[in-house]
Amino acid sequence: MPDVLTAHTGRETGSRSAGRLRREGRVPAVVYGLGMDPVPVALDWVELRKVLVAGGTSSPVRLAVGGTEHLTVIRELQLHPIRRDVLHIDFFAIDPDLPVTISVPLVLAGLEEGDEAADIMLAVHEVEVTAKPNQLPSEVAVDAGAVREAGSLTVSDLSLPADVLAAGDPELVVVTMCPPRSSPSRRSSRRAPKRPRARKVPRPKRRPREARATLPSRGAARAPRPSSRCRRGVGRRPGGCCGSAAAEPGRAAPGRARSPARRRPGQPGGRVRP
Repeated sequence: MPDVLTAHTGRETGSRSAGRLRREGRVPAVVYGLGMDPVPVALDWVELRKVLVAGGTSSPVRLAVGGTEHLTVIRELQLHPIRRDVLHIDFFAIDPDLPVTISVPLVLAGLEEGDEAADIMLAVHEVEVTAKPNQLPSEVAVDAGAVREAGSLTVSDLSLPADVLAAGDPELVVVTMCPPRSSPSRRSSRRAPKRPRARKVPRPKRRPREARATLPSRGAARAPRPSSRCRRGVGRRPGGCCGSAAAEPGRAAPGRARSPARRRPGQPGGRVRP
């Protein structure tokens, strides 16, 4: 078991004070358990790093808080998502004579030199075990040969020490074999059918060069557009003052036929009903 880790009490709570402690080389933490109120503490990062390297996160840690020594386990460890620095730690005080349940990491064992175990996949990376604090393992080893022979291993198939019991579902699969990769010929046969290509929309035909030459340029001055009705009220274009030829008084504008006068029945020249 690692040496005693000193915890400094009296730190302020909050994100600003926690960031100030990290810049000073200390890690904010909290201690609780065994009926005691949560106590915010601060730990020296150099000493904490030695404890984590020696025993890992699953080994008990002896913590001195305000002159009193407590046997604790790490309940939660918060890391920075990019730098992977330790941001905060929760220590849970335990009784040295009573069993405790913690999560222990899984590791592959029995690998030969050059064997990277590419065909073995860990379904879970941690398993829960129950044991007394002085008998807790730092990790659980899984034999790679047994995995390749059986195809998969469950929690009940793990090799644990005599005084350590596995917690949780015994039928939970923890290690399994990866499915073999398909050959190139099988890959080609399983390809999805090609989608039909989109129908190309024909582009509109361009005007001939002669027709484009007659169009006015963008900067050229344009003639004023005649109004839809003659100013004199004689007729519409073409003709009148809006057309090319002027209209005479009493005469329709050129290009517009004069409608015959309507006559009532019975008048001279009108239609007589029988």
